[in-house]
Amino acid sequence: MEKYTVFKGVECIGSGNLAEVAEIVRRTDTGQTGDGVLVFCDSSGEQTDVCVINPEVVRGRGRPKLGVVPREITLLPRHWEWLNAQHGGASVALRRLIDEARKNPKEEKRRVRDAVYKFLSALCGDFPDYEESVRALYADNGGKFFEYIGKWPKDVRQYIEKISDGAFDD
Repeated sequence: MEKYTVFKGVECIGSGNLAEVAEIVRRTDTGQTGDGVLVFCDSSGEQTDVCVINPEVVRGRGRPKLGVVPREITLLPRHWEWLNAQHGGASVALRRLIDEARKNPKEEKRRVRDAVYKFLSALCGDFPDYEESVRALYADNGGKFFEYIGKWPKDVRQYIEKISDGAFDD
């Protein structure tokens, strides 16, 4: 189950699944502009909008109980030919290729770095040494990265440390 973290300004005010963070947002949001309540997906680093009335995820066609979501992709005819010739057809072949790619340590490292960057760009752009921290993140320099963010608010630093696990070789 996906986990989320809620910030009010630079203070972490809670975390949990979608329903739990929706309740945190509902209790915290006064409806006034400038509240600064932001929700972030822990695995992707993306800022997320939360419906505080009904936090359920709406499922469409496909196999909703399995989590299958139909989407359109565009490929050249030669790609479709290759996919359709694979054992199990196009969907099975694509799932297999994706699962293999996800197991690649380099891909996981890139995914973690991109998640950290999304969080940094959403909340930390005005912090001192922001640009330098991003450069250190993508230069695989964990020592410098954590040195740069060391001056930032405690809750922000702790969250970055949590979501950056696996981003650096050192």
